[in-house]
Amino acid sequence: MAIALGSERLIDGPDRRLIEGQRIGVVCNPASVDGRFRHIADRLAEGGDWRLTAIFGPQHGFRSDLQENMIETPHAQDARRRVPVYSLYSDTREPLDEMLRDLDVLVVDLQDVGTRIYTYIYTMANCLRAARRHGIRVVVCDRPNPIGGEQIEGNRLDPAYASFVGQFPIPMRHGMTIGELARLFNDRFGIAAAVDVVWMEGWRRSMYFDETGLPWILPSPNIPTLDSATVYPGTVLFEGTQLSEGRGTNKPFEIVGAPWIDGDRFAGAMNARGLGGVFFRPVFFEPTFHKHAKTPCGGCQIHVTDRGAFRPYRAAVEMLAEFKREAPERIMWRDPPYEYEQEKRPIDVLYGSDRLRRTLDDGGDAARLAAGWPAEEDAFRELRAPFPRDADLRRVPVRVRAVDRQPRVEPEAAEFRVGAFAQPLCLAQAVHQLAGALARRFEQLERQFVRTVVVQPAREHVLVARLERRALLREQPAEPDGGNHLAVGEMVHDLASRPRRRRRLRLELLRRRLQERLGDDAIAVLVLVDQRFAFFPSHDDLLVYPSVFAIPGARFSCAVSGTR
Repeated sequence: MAIALGSERLIDGPDRRLIEGQRIGVVCNPASVDGRFRHIADRLAEGGDWRLTAIFGPQHGFRSDLQENMIETPHAQDARRRVPVYSLYSDTREPLDEMLRDLDVLVVDLQDVGTRIYTYIYTMANCLRAARRHGIRVVVCDRPNPIGGEQIEGNRLDPAYASFVGQFPIPMRHGMTIGELARLFNDRFGIAAAVDVVWMEGWRRSMYFDETGLPWILPSPNIPTLDSATVYPGTVLFEGTQLSEGRGTNKPFEIVGAPWIDGDRFAGAMNARGLGGVFFRPVFFEPTFHKHAKTPCGGCQIHVTDRGAFRPYRAAVEMLAEFKREAPERIMWRDPPYEYEQEKRPIDVLYGSDRLRRTLDDGGDAARLAAGWPAEEDAFRELRAPFPRDADLRRVPVRVRAVDRQPRVEPEAAEFRVGAFAQPLCLAQAVHQLAGALARRFEQLERQFVRTVVVQPAREHVLVARLERRALLREQPAEPDGGNHLAVGEMVHDLASRPRRRRRLRLELLRRRLQERLGDDAIAVLVLVDQRFAFFPSHDDLLVYPSVFAIPGARFSCAVSGTR
């Protein structure tokens, strides 16, 4: 099956409505092309029912022409498209209000490489924060994780070591796409911007990039091939050392070494460690620039022989331990600054804590460190599970019909996307998507029509969603204060803990309280799943309580009723 990228579905598909009639800014670089090599900035500039008003570039620049880390890109003017180009790797790493003044929507289309420290995902997070402050929407175009979506590897970032190469507690290899990360950062880690993800179609989690049929364009200057991206979640750690990570060679991140290392001995020692899916071949090289430029180095090239068995992060930690063993008298660690961090050691920022450095300096081995990773990987696997992709959720049909003496909407088929995920927030996400889709649909057909949406699953579970006319007309609903949120949350948890026979009375009390607190013009969504309740006070900024979980394989139907 051919893959349709998020950018293609945004411009050519059903999600075009997200940018119609809007002034658009786009965050992109040379890898922001579709399957036919069309660049998103060109496609947006060519015209349509929108206007491109600004371009934003991540680290290495909009043209990806600056090689080194910590080399800032200046702002510029794009003569071809006649719009300003703002650098988000300059005096600011977050769009300023004056940069967003002429925008209605900010589109993000960046190719991530599946590694926690890759700065493009934090440029996206910074854009979400800036857009929230400025009151504009963000549209994130989904793209493949080039090293697949199944494997998770490594420790989670300790928040005390947060930086521009790690803002959130995720493992080094996270197994998520940039669209999934947008939802995770926004919904789970509290950015709370108005964001739409345009999911790609046809991608499977088992896919590496060379299985997608898409053209490989360098995401950044030192990720020239999929091979370099495959080892990158591990060998990026060498940026925090005095050892060369292969910059200045034609195999960056695949070749690692230093002038004081004997490549034959080192490669032999690494192969003796018996790591799965990899062969370490001895190499002798001379970087043309960067660390040890013009100096002969010894080391190894990492050859991945089995992607499924290869663990890049474990391999890199084992390599660091071997480098330390072979030259204990050498200073291994690089001093700050590194990626705008002035005090913490670069290796600590990259690893996400000081445990790696301290363990190796104290003579410990890599196995000690790796023994703690599975628990953190499992915790993250559970955390990321509630963020299903639309492509995974299209199996459950919903019939939308009008109930009125003079129906203004003809019966039609629609899709309510709820997947087989027994995790928090999945159902909430689906309700949110359904309410938005219905609002947009009925706004097109009859602005004064819909007042209530009722969604009911097929079994004994019940879900009720109220969609009021004011929200339908895209007016800002009244915003409850934080105290109301807390009070409602306490009532929900109280209700969930009551004996079943007393819940009906408590439910009526909760409904009345919601109406009193929110008024008739707000949206109220009340969910009952396996006798547990949650309440979402607004359409664009859901407040979710941990008592919500989805029903695996649940089937839902929907009826819409209203008055003129």
